[in-house]
Amino acid sequence: MAHGTLSQAHLHEVEHFLSKDDGREFVMSNAVLYRKQALYPENSGFDLDPRAADQRYGKAIMWPLLKRACLLIFIARKIGQFVNDAQAPEWHYVAMVRYRSRRDFLNFAIEIEQRGISVHKWAAIEQTQVFPVRPLISVFSARLNMAVLCAFLAWVTVQLLA
Repeated sequence: MAHGTLSQAHLHEVEHFLSKDDGREFVMSNAVLYRKQALYPENSGFDLDPRAADQRYGKAIMWPLLKRACLLIFIARKIGQFVNDAQAPEWHYVAMVRYRSRRDFLNFAIEIEQRGISVHKWAAIEQTQVFPVRPLISVFSARLNMAVLCAFLAWVTVQLLA
């Protein structure tokens, strides 16, 4: 997608994706290419640095993600080429975000749009490729990690009280 407006085809993709909600967690994979200059609406008052625009977006989405038990797994900067289609963009970074469900993803997207947060994303990004994935093998499981954290906290509490 080159900008913040969805084509009819993209809307159908989103509608189809949401219609298949099974209530299970998934990860959204995002490849990002920055603009040369941020493209904010006229008289926005923001600078033209696309990285600064993306940082504003990143900071602003943390609470909308966390309150839905969704979280940023990682952001990784591209450090070279390996196997690449000559037609593919020179992505600047990739990000992986874990969502609790497709419904949570929809509610997150609606909130950031209503609060005007997405303006920073589209100001920063020239092009992006976003697609959902479901891990087949992963050492990261939100439920397992939370269980381990709770067990650890219980152990620490018992040790402190002993």
